[in-house]
Amino acid sequence: MFLLLLLVVGGALQDIRIFYFRAFGNTFHSGLVAYGSMSALVREMYSVEESLNQLGLEKNEPLLVLPHATSIYYWLNRENRLPHLQFFPKYIESYGADPKEVLKAYETRGGKFLLLQQNSSLSLFYPDIWSEIEKNYVELSRLDHYFSIFRKKY
Repeated sequence: MFLLLLLVVGGALQDIRIFYFRAFGNTFHSGLVAYGSMSALVREMYSVEESLNQLGLEKNEPLLVLPHATSIYYWLNRENRLPHLQFFPKYIESYGADPKEVLKAYETRGGKFLLLQQNSSLSLFYPDIWSEIEKNYVELSRLDHYFSIFRKKY
């Protein structure tokens, strides 16, 4: 009897949570409902897509997201064409790669846009990559909360 009561209470709490999100959250064109800071993140992911399209990123062009917001690839329906998915300390080196080669490898695959998480520790964990970005890329757009878009200088 107690287990049945727990199931009923748990189901009711879940229904209340769903009702709350639908009543007070934001519904996006994908059907996703988000509330609070998650709503701001989802809104910014859609803004990233719009901004990249306006800046001229073609559907078949690669995009590199640094250091570790890998879900953006799914949201934008894009692929990471590098063997490195995230850029945590010693992550690249654990695969036997040199951090100095990451951006060169990306550019040889046709990449010219970078999506950087604002206030990340990329400059601390990978100063070589960060200095190359500062030297060879220009910030085109700084979105409200989470991301900045950079493009390779010509």
